[in-house]
Amino acid sequence: MKTMRLKKRSNRSDLSKNYDSEGLRKIAGAHILLAEDNEISQLVAAEILKHMGLNITLANDGQEALDKVSTADFDLVLNNLVAWAFTTGRIHLKSDGSAWRPIVHIQDIALAFCAVLAAPRHLVRNEAFNVGQSGENYRVIEIAHIVGETVPGCQIETVPGASADLRNYRVNCDKIRRLPGFAPQWTVRKGAAELYAAYSRIGLSLEEFEGPKFQRVGHIRHLIKMGIIDAELRQLQPEPAGYAHAS
Repeated sequence: MKTMRLKKRSNRSDLSKNYDSEGLRKIAGAHILLAEDNEISQLVAAEILKHMGLNITLANDGQEALDKVSTADFDLVLNNLVAWAFTTGRIHLKSDGSAWRPIVHIQDIALAFCAVLAAPRHLVRNEAFNVGQSGENYRVIEIAHIVGETVPGCQIETVPGASADLRNYRVNCDKIRRLPGFAPQWTVRKGAAELYAAYSRIGLSLEEFEGPKFQRVGHIRHLIKMGIIDAELRQLQPEPAGYAHAS
């Protein structure tokens, strides 16, 4: 599930011109969380997205979006597998591991933003890019084996009765390589090593990993509870220096 906001357009056919049929085919059936507080904008955006073959879940404000997001599964698969391996000695798979996942490092995502901002306008205007490297698509079980080779003394463990994950993503990122200055530096193996080093340095515990500190929704809920942001995720006061979660 992803969050998407769309600007209103007067002509739906104009919007459709920005998407080629191959691109629409690849995202058809995706589940989109549409966070929009204006009823007319909801109707317009939902109609456009449904016309593109997408499944829509509406949220009327930030708090409702959080409630809906908290019931969905998200994929920080490499981060999670390394953390479980480090804190428990087990690489925990909730499926049979056959599904594909594209993996990209946050530094390469930031580099993509810089590359787009620096690129000639004709290369990026009205264009969409998959960010990453086509060679960095892996089956989850392959990622698990890389983690096993990175974190000493751990073993792969699959939930009894696990089946194939229906969420299956394999992404071609060749298009973005035409942008001057975009040369991604990270691989799954390199990222796993970075995560293991970071977890070792801070002494990550299982309780800390599974707590709100490292869960986006849990962290946002805590900020709302503390009065630091409101239900629409707008800041009410600065986050205190050295701010830590209550356990």
